[in-house]
Amino acid sequence: MSVKEDSEESEESEDGTSKLEKNKLIKKSSAEEAADDAEAVKITEPEKRTEVEQDVITVEPKVETAVDVSAPALEITGLGLNVKSLLVIAPELFQRISKESILRCRVFRKKNILDKAHPSFFMYNEGDEKFLMAARKRKKSKDVNFIISKSLDGLTKNSKDYIAKLKANSQRTNFILMDARNFNEKAGNKGLKEIGVINYSKTVLPREMNVAIPLESIEDNSANCVDILKEMSNKNSDKIMFLKNKTPRWNDATQSHCLNFGGRVSLPSIKNFQLVSEKDEQTIIMQFGRCGPDFFSLDARWPMTPVEAFSIALTAFDAYDSA
Repeated sequence: MSVKEDSEESEESEDGTSKLEKNKLIKKSSAEEAADDAEAVKITEPEKRTEVEQDVITVEPKVETAVDVSAPALEITGLGLNVKSLLVIAPELFQRISKESILRCRVFRKKNILDKAHPSFFMYNEGDEKFLMAARKRKKSKDVNFIISKSLDGLTKNSKDYIAKLKANSQRTNFILMDARNFNEKAGNKGLKEIGVINYSKTVLPREMNVAIPLESIEDNSANCVDILKEMSNKNSDKIMFLKNKTPRWNDATQSHCLNFGGRVSLPSIKNFQLVSEKDEQTIIMQFGRCGPDFFSLDARWPMTPVEAFSIALTAFDAYDSA
């Protein structure tokens, strides 16, 4: 099986554009976040990469999904070959991607030199080369707990840019995405509202993922949102879309599980995946995969929202079988 362990060293990445600020320091958190951020150190915004590394398949003790270079590229838009004209520009983070468009992004991981177990992540839209979201794993949380922000310097729960929370159970098999735009320490459930569920099965290898997201856009007033946990338990497909990862095929030649990413992914990794609907396994709704030690590509389409796509990708780094 194909395996490649995560790099132990953080790398800066070049983006080839002058529009992104270089080496911008993320501010330390406020007094309210002192307990969480007491040990935090300054981290810089990663530079984008201009070169894609060559395909590498190695054999190490972990099941990974390799890149299928023998299959023809998948047309993930399904709307013709002129993909560039269909890229989403300035997307609303909680709005569904239109059926005529595709969100194509780059995700960068920035490891803390003094604490590699709590990296930060940054997502940029390839359609307009703009920053979209950042995420940071909280240090003082017992379980995996991500703060998601719409700014580079708002990675605290008391920031006005705090928009979502992603939390895992102790086994790291179940992740719940919560809308945090109405966060209030004094409100019921602190103003958080569940808007997505990602499950990993421990019974099969390679990874098996199941995702539930609401079909409608997520209103800013969380009281009007779908009760996703209730609708999921009722298997209400009128309000919830159920997604699963596309099963990789076994390649005897490379002795690995393979998926065709249409040239968007270049390195084998346990984090590589594609999501399809339970009702339509031919249409890829989201795909995510490794292009370098700390550089990943992310593509998503309707009915995904940018915040859902980013959050689902984050779970790949901390699922039960991650290093």
